[in-house]
This record gives sequence, structure tokens and C-alpha cells, in this order.
Amino acid sequence: QVEMLRQQYPDLTAEQLAQLGVKNMILNELVLQEVVRQEGERLGITASTAEVSFEVANMPEFISEQGKFDADTYQRFLKHIGLTSQEYEGDVRNWLIQRKLEEYVTAGVYVTDVEAKSIFSYQNEERTLNHLFINATEFAGLTEMDEEAVAAYYEEHKDAWSIAPRIAISYLDISPATLAVNIEIPEEDAQAFYQLYAERYFTQDEQVHARHILIRPEDDTDAAKEAALAAIQEVRDRIKGGEDFAAVAEEVSADGSASQGGDLGWFGRNQMVEPFEEAAFALKPGELSEPVETQFGYHLILVEERHEERVKEFEEVKADILLQLAEDQAADLMGDVVDTALELIYAGEDLDSVSQEVGLEVQAVELATQDELQADMELDDDAATAIFGLGQDEISEFPIATDDGYLLVLVTEKRGREVKPLDEVRAEAESGLALENSLKLAKEKAEELLVLALGE
Repeated sequence: QVEMLRQQYPDLTAEQLAQLGVKNMILNELVLQEVVRQEGERLGITASTAEVSFEVANMPEFISEQGKFDADTYQRFLKHIGLTSQEYEGDVRNWLIQRKLEEYVTAGVYVTDVEAKSIFSYQNEERTLNHLFINATEFAGLTEMDEEAVAAYYEEHKDAWSIAPRIAISYLDISPATLAVNIEIPEEDAQAFYQLYAERYFTQDEQVHARHILIRPEDDTDAAKEAALAAIQEVRDRIKGGEDFAAVAEEVSADGSASQGGDLGWFGRNQMVEPFEEAAFALKPGELSEPVETQFGYHLILVEERHEERVKEFEEVKADILLQLAEDQAADLMGDVVDTALELIYAGEDLDSVSQEVGLEVQAVELATQDELQADMELDDDAATAIFGLGQDEISEFPIATDDGYLLVLVTEKRGREVKPLDEVRAEAESGLALENSLKLAKEKAEELLVLALGE
């Protein structure tokens, strides 16, 4: 929540966050979620995995312009908010349970016409008022800030400058991807694989390379739709009259591709909404469509190139085949490599010696909190907790499981929770104290004026 607020207000200080009551707001929300979860559990209200998946797949923020769920957008969103898909979908599950519980509670409630009218009247009630705003900035600099006052403010707000526990690690990543680097696959093996599986794995579906122009209706009324259709017809006439499609797209298209002249690149079947797909695949290269209506508005489509369904040539896929075969072999070797590494560790060898023996490079992460480490290395909760459970200069005696392999980790530095020294945050402390003093003076002024107003 703090990160979201700071994206909107980059200069938001710890003091202002405290005044907004962000901590209490979040705490109350978490308590509500937990109470609802417990009540839902008591009543036997659940949300299935299928329901959660359907809810996520239909969230507007993850839907592409073509009306399809965009997995890349979803993953970027998760990385941005610092959650795994399991954590986020767990939140969605709880929200669905809360929604079902609300529906369960309100299903039998009857609201009379009198009550509805009363609520309507209350919600639409208006007041006319006069007010005087006392701006704290008018009092900036009117109070002195000596060293003692700044130090006292710093001590009172130390939590704002605390740093979570951090560690620095060196590690070996034992996975098919890292082990495959040292495996050479003969080209004839790749050719044999290609001969066996070319049609199954390397068939390229029919594709078109197209541009489009989108005109959106202003609203859902028939009049707005007719106006949008007329506008797209005018655009079509301009292009048929000789104007460049890309230039017109950049000028008038309401789609995000406008800056690229409406270029959508190559796409195959089942990647666009159905009316758009049908129109695009019915066109020949260089042919301009009639206006096409979708839920986004009206489109003009220009197909520039097309590829019919074909099996890719060996040279096009050779690198992918060699990598896949190398990773397959590496996956078979992974257990032996882990055993060898652990035996060396038990024998007292350091991580550098182990890396040389198993042919893997030692990687490192500088000082990071558990959340930062988990996000940077894409670890699950158990793996991140296991790493943070290691002591200073301790090496993991058991492999730490990841999604595609194992880690052997050495903690090279470990720091507990720290507070940044005053000298490092002095400017922030002085700014916070100045704001606090200004607010006090503004409040005193407001109280003086209130006495005058009431006296009149």
C-alpha cells in the first residue's frame, strides 16, 4: 500500500503516512479479511481453483486489446507488487469467499420502498457551506529547528528509517539450464530429433502480419456507435484515396499501436477476438478490410504479409533443439551433481572448490532483505525462509529446492534490523520536523479564528 501511495505521491514522507493512518487502515483491512475467511470456513463457503483462475483470467487489467488474457502482463504485475502467483491468487480466493459471504448474508434481506427512498434522499442530500483553509505552508520557517529538536524528532520516528534484516549470499544454481552449458550435443542427434518430431513440435501455424486502426465510440449508445462507424468510413476513404495507412493510424487510431503506425506484428489463429481474426485471415497481402466491429470499437485492417501453415526448416530450430537435448541430459545428471556437491561440503570443502568440481559458476547476491531476495531470485516462500535461516558464514547442508532445480547457499554477510543513522537521514528528519511545526502553527491559527467566528 505504501509503494502504491508513493508512486502517486513520490515526496510522501513517513510523517505524512502516519498522519494518513495508513498502518491502521491496512491493519483493519487484514483483520476484516481474516474474520471473513474464518466465518466463510465456518459456513463451508469456499472458492475453487477453477473459480479463482476464471476470476484472474477475466480481470480487465490483464486483458489485451485483442480481448485475450495476457500472461506476460499478469507476470509483470506480480513482479511489480512483489507477490507470487500463489500469493496473489490466494488473495483472490479470499476475496471471492468474502463476496460469497456478503451474498449469503444479504440474500434474504428485503428493503421496503420507504427505506429505499430514505437512502436515496440521504445519498442525494446537499449542503452549502463556507470554509477557510489554513495552509500549513504559510507557516514554514517560522519556528527554529535546533540540533536537539531534530535529534528528538529522529528518535521519535526511528521506525520510519529502519532497514529490515539483510543477507548477502554466494550460491550454486544446480538446474538443467545451468548444467546444460557444459554439455555438447552432436548435430546428428539434433537432426535425428528433428526427423522424428518436426511435424509435432515445429509446425508453424498460419500467420498474418497486419496493421489496424481503431475508432472507439464515446459511449454505448446507438448514436455514438453510428458516429464511430461514420468516422472509420471516412478514414477508409482517405486510405483508399492514397494516404499512407501507417501515417493515418498514427494520427487517428485509439489503440496503443498507433505510435507504431498500427503495426500488430505477426499473429496466428486464436490470438485476436473472433471478428477481427476472421477479417484479417480473409484478406490478401496489401488488401484493406471493410470496417470490422468488435467490443473495442471499429477497426480497419491492412494485411501486409502472410505465412501459410508450414514445418520450420531444421536450421531455424537447430539451436532450440540442441538446447532442449542438452537440458534433457542435464536433468538426468542433476541428482548426481547434487550428491557430489553435498559430499564435498560434508568433507569440508568451500563453495569455490565445489563449483570447480561440478563445473558450475558461483553466483552472488549483495545485501538484500528477504522480500528483495525472493523477488530477485524468483524463490517461493519456503526457499527464501530457508536461506534467511542460515547463519553468518554458514553453508546449506541440504539442497534448497527451486522451481527447476536446487541451490547450495553460503551466507557471506548477515545483518539484523538496523536504523539509518541521523546523519544519513538528516534532511528527511528536518523536513518532517518542519512540516510538524507548520501544522501545529496552522492548527493554533485555526483555533484562534474559530473562537472569533463563534464569538460573532
